[in-house]
Amino acid sequence: MRLGRNPQTGVEWSLTSWRSPDDPATGDCRRAMDTRGLPDCVSWRGGAKKYRTGPWNGLWFSGIPEMASYSNMFTNQMVVRPDEVAYVFNATAGAPFSRLVLSESGVIQRLVWDADSRVWNVFARAPMDVCDDYAKCGAFGLCNVNTASTLFCGCVVGFVPVSPAQWSMREASAGCRRNAPLECRGRGATTDGFAVVSGVKLPDTDNATVDAGATLEECRARCLANCSCVAFAAADIRGGGGGSGCVIWVGDIVDVR
Repeated sequence: MRLGRNPQTGVEWSLTSWRSPDDPATGDCRRAMDTRGLPDCVSWRGGAKKYRTGPWNGLWFSGIPEMASYSNMFTNQMVVRPDEVAYVFNATAGAPFSRLVLSESGVIQRLVWDADSRVWNVFARAPMDVCDDYAKCGAFGLCNVNTASTLFCGCVVGFVPVSPAQWSMREASAGCRRNAPLECRGRGATTDGFAVVSGVKLPDTDNATVDAGATLEECRARCLANCSCVAFAAADIRGGGGGSGCVIWVGDIVDVR
């Protein structure tokens, strides 16, 4: 099965939900590949994003690191060429039957057939928790399911809540703001720098640019020289080290966990 689109013709391979469990008419929810920036599987309800897998990092979607454990049952591949950008997954030899289902509420489930009990078991599902809600913590916010006592939300280093009063009411969608302005001298001497944030789902790349041929050090230099750049990352983590390729974000970064 594949999810993706043909950039040349606009033809799309996607999933659409039923209107209800008993009504197979077209529903409000859709699962499709967002090909802006890095490829990313997105669940929509109407015109609103509800959940993202996180961008493809060369091995898996960055918000689903457990995909590394699926290799005994499924093969995963991202196809990127002029006439196709698609996520392709196939069952391995001897694997049980499986199917991908998008519910009328927008929950995506991978169901696997248990031949002994003759039932469909849930192998994987998304969203899984509150941090899977799109942009739960707003711009420059970081969601952590292990910090329920603090609303699940925090700010990345160097940022503070836009509205502490709203955060105290467990409403963090306004996000975070810088606690000090940047010098932003371009290529001149500056004290501006970067804070490393590791082990997270990469932000939405709708407002990002991607250069697969750049090194991570080149990426860092480009970001530092661009006053609009707020973050950078490797586009591909294969091969070890810091990875390869360059993703640069301008404007707000959202949906990080």
